[in-house]
Amino acid sequence: MNLTKRGYFKPGNKLGGRKPLDLDFKALLLEQSPQALQTIIEIMNNPKASNRERLEASKIIIERVYGKPIIPIVDVNKYSGIQLTIKNLRESLNIYECENLKGGN
Repeated sequence: MNLTKRGYFKPGNKLGGRKPLDLDFKALLLEQSPQALQTIIEIMNNPKASNRERLEASKIIIERVYGKPIIPIVDVNKYSGIQLTIKNLRESLNIYECENLKGGN
C-alpha cells in the first residue's frame, strides 16, 4: 500500500479512495439492517441502559429520519456572539458586499 511509516497516505496517492463494498457483503449488511435498527430501538427504550447510551441511540434514529442538525456559525467580531444560520450568513455576506461596493465599512 502507498502509506508512510505513520500510516498516512503518501502525497500524490492515486489509489482512488475507498474501494466499493463487495456486492455479497453489501447484501449481507442490508439483510442485517432491520435487526441493527431494532437493537438501537431496544437500547433507546431500555431503562437499564445508561443515559449516554439511550441518548446516542435516540440521536442515531433522529439523524437518520430528519438529517443532522445545522451547525450554527458564530462571527464574534461583527455580531457579538449571535449564532447565525446559513441563511443569515448569506444575508450578512450580501450586506457586507453591498457596503464594500458603496465604499462603506
